[in-house]
Amino acid sequence: MWRNHPEFRMKDQDGKELQNRLCFNSPYRATVRQIISELAAYPIQGFHLDMNDMGLADPMGCFCESCEAKYKVRLGKPITRPFEWN
Repeated sequence: MWRNHPEFRMKDQDGKELQNRLCFNSPYRATVRQIISELAAYPIQGFHLDMNDMGLADPMGCFCESCEAKYKVRLGKPITRPFEWN
């Protein structure tokens, strides 16, 4: 998914893509749901979804367009930069 869908990639606060990290606020989850729905039409026993790098190690946080928009809706203001975790 990371190679084929740049729109799913996490970004740091400078706008650089975080290697091999997908943002769960992007359309990524909806795409995975669609794929699973298509597979569920076949008589298979089950699915194994391997765990993604959830971004729980430095650098932490995502500053992609989806996260920026969600932050603004939730808190009523844009993300400030530099963002500090303290």
